[in-house]
Amino acid sequence: MSYIDDICKAIDYIETNFDCDIFLDDIASSVNLSKFHFLRIFSMLTGNTPTEYIRRRKLTMAASNLINTRDPIISIALSSGYMSQESFSRAFKNMYGLTPNTYRRNKVHFANLDAIRFTKDILDIKVTPKETKPIVIKKDGFSLLGIQYHVKNKDREIPKLWNRLALRIGEIENIASNNYYGLQIYSGKLKKTEEITYIASVEVKSAGTIPPGMVSIEIPPSKYAVYTIPSIIDDIPSVMKKIYTVWLPETGLTPTSNYDFELFTESFIPNNPNSEYHFYIPVTGECKHDQSNSC
Repeated sequence: MSYIDDICKAIDYIETNFDCDIFLDDIASSVNLSKFHFLRIFSMLTGNTPTEYIRRRKLTMAASNLINTRDPIISIALSSGYMSQESFSRAFKNMYGLTPNTYRRNKVHFANLDAIRFTKDILDIKVTPKETKPIVIKKDGFSLLGIQYHVKNKDREIPKLWNRLALRIGEIENIASNNYYGLQIYSGKLKKTEEITYIASVEVKSAGTIPPGMVSIEIPPSKYAVYTIPSIIDDIPSVMKKIYTVWLPETGLTPTSNYDFELFTESFIPNNPNSEYHFYIPVTGECKHDQSNSC
């Protein structure tokens, strides 16, 4: 049995015992591993400690209960393992960007911030990401409008930015399609501060009236290497790093600009292993393995 099978069994144990106190010794025993060895393997495969996984999974269920039930917030707090509504509210706002009261009032579930239940399919993707070869296309210029933020994304600021846009999407005029664009602009600060400019946006036919706190930007015509990537939100930074440091250099193509962007179609489902998004990099050169515009 592989370690992935062991971790799947451990997750089954955790998920079926959320109503009880869950101890690391008991989880490790359920898969016949020492506590130290289990902790190391779990963290290596999932990117989370068991304690962090449990905490975030309980907050995910709390988010669902806030929208789908009328349970008092204090009851949801206690069932999530918090001794007071205040401590629960702090933890919830840190994860979802809103207080439990506001989250319930908005009635919009922020699935992109959920802690997903790890399955074998998801762990397989995380442990051995499948190398993806880009297609190379030419794309006309287009206009974007959205919310801009300077981020390091250390505390999931980018998913939270998308949720801010979702709550204000009705303010944008002249939307051209149901697609969403995550535009990333890199500056000389990147190496020193790890900050990028990120714009959560939609394509518009024309900028029209720009709502307060939003920006518009024109993307020029370009040749792009386009990668198709599984929709596991927490894995996006590591996959992009793999593209830029390994997969793209192998093609013979060279990035030409200080930006790239993610394209999310209306079929995109966050954290669904069967869902995908597209990552566009402006490039120059000829692909070493170009066959029918696919590297």
